[in-house]
Amino acid sequence: MEVHHHTHHPKKWREYFWEFFMLFLAVFCGFLAELQLEHYIESQREKKYITHLMQDLSKDSANLHKYSIDVQRRIERIDTLLQLLVSNELSSKGNDLYYFARILVRAPNFFPSDASILQLKYSGNYRLIEHTSLVNQIGSFENQMREFTATLSLWDEQNTKYRETLEKIFDGKVFYRMLDAKNNINKPTDNPSLITANENTINGLIIQLQFLKGGSLRNLTLSKKVMSLCTDLQKEIRRKYKID
Repeated sequence: MEVHHHTHHPKKWREYFWEFFMLFLAVFCGFLAELQLEHYIESQREKKYITHLMQDLSKDSANLHKYSIDVQRRIERIDTLLQLLVSNELSSKGNDLYYFARILVRAPNFFPSDASILQLKYSGNYRLIEHTSLVNQIGSFENQMREFTATLSLWDEQNTKYRETLEKIFDGKVFYRMLDAKNNINKPTDNPSLITANENTINGLIIQLQFLKGGSLRNLTLSKKVMSLCTDLQKEIRRKYKID
């Protein structure tokens, strides 16, 4: 029986090289494709965060503007009530005294729209924002906003003291009649009397009003500072991300 032997020619080094090269090229191209996909996904996530951040900043800007107007009006009302209290016409100014004393209880307030910043901060996704200077600017805005909201918390304590002082001077039954079913405060028309015109008690209210005015002026200054930072941040985001 004839036996046939199959002989295998050894591969040349060039064949090994091309096999290795093709395998390396396939792996490398796969790596590049995966890297490009990851970059695309993170880029989309960045755009999503920036979109949400711009929406929050727009809300903050509008609310800060309204807050500033409300605080300025409050300062004017405080000045009006102070002028009434230091006059010698308390008995004839009952309508105005009751109205301005009661309406000042409603202090303006502000709540930040910080969902997007908090999400960026606590999820570790600040890294998605490629502009380091923008990250720093967002941090500065957040710090200033935090200082502002902390100040507003102290404001509640001043308002509580103010309300306690009102109890010593104004008739609660008159305040009750001034409030209608729609929660509107209406000025009296029958010139109601104060329950006391004691000089020391009135002086205590005058002092509390000056504290309220000082706090209002401080809050107005801080709100304008935060609003300026908010506007600058919006402009920078529009510039870096080509947003109209």
